Amino acid sequence: MTKKRTFALTLCVSSAFVVVTVAPVLADAGTVVAQQIEKARRNQPADLDDLDRVQAQPPTEVLTELRKYMRDSSKGVREEVTSLARLVAWKHAARGVRQQAARLILDMLLADADNDVRLLAVNGLVRLFLRADFSDRMRQEINQLVQQLDQLGPAIDLRENIILLAGVADVRTAAPRLRQLANGGSWPAQLALARLGDPLTIHYVIDRLEGVKDEVKRVRRLDKDLAFIRQPEAVEIILKYLFSDKSTPASPPDVGSVRYSYYAAEALGEIIEGFPTGIANTEAGIARARQWVTQQLAPQPAAATNQQSPATAQATRSGGVANLKIKR
Repeated sequence: MTKKRTFALTLCVSSAFVVVTVAPVLADAGTVVAQQIEKARRNQPADLDDLDRVQAQPPTEVLTELRKYMRDSSKGVREEVTSLARLVAWKHAARGVRQQAARLILDMLLADADNDVRLLAVNGLVRLFLRADFSDRMRQEINQLVQQLDQLGPAIDLRENIILLAGVADVRTAAPRLRQLANGGSWPAQLALARLGDPLTIHYVIDRLEGVKDEVKRVRRLDKDLAFIRQPEAVEIILKYLFSDKSTPASPPDVGSVRYSYYAAEALGEIIEGFPTGIANTEAGIARARQWVTQQLAPQPAAATNQQSPATAQATRSGGVANLKIKR
């Protein structure tokens, strides 16, 4: 549907003022998407204005238009389709929009013949989506990908991201295959099983990560492996670093010292509902993050929990990590 914007233009004619209404036509989703696709076809990178125009369109219409280019002969166009669908998912929280975006990106993963396009797709699914964004049919299709990993040959990054996707999408039917892979030494399979909630694997992953002797390497991976599994036990470890006063050593001239608490805040921002955004690597920024967490961890009065299930209400009244809602 074409959108219109109107504004008043005042003209002075023979000392009389005349107001003329001008209605310029704003491009619709189809036109905006087509423009972006043509830029991709000519290998012209999108600028911020381009992305703003895409984001200004109704997201479901953008996704519908993108589907028209999924089988384009140009690899650059197909990569642009995937990237714009990822942008829509990143921008919008509405469940229906996210499910539509996940469906489109998964279709790119399933059908595209180019492993670079497929890797872009699966990486987006792993990084931007939660289990509620995937339908049962999509989980079945992801499980099939996991079962057919051997057909991917040497595409290691693609294989590993598909394994991680099984954990993100909560594909429990893939657990036997994931255990087989984990027993064979696959770290992504261990992470996926931990994300699925396997108790033994959760403890194994945490022990292995906390067992890294180089503390700096350990803290720099908080927003990767430890945050990925989205388990209360992992959150407790991350909170320990949030309240640490240590910092990484500076690496002049390009890299300054970074607080452990900043890495922890970045990780918590990814996985905890309502965590403050825009936390800076400053005393004030870290203080804001710590204050928010402290408030959340405090025991809640009975009146605030009487609408919850008995078990949840008891945990919330008791305070602690149970008060933090993990994005899964």
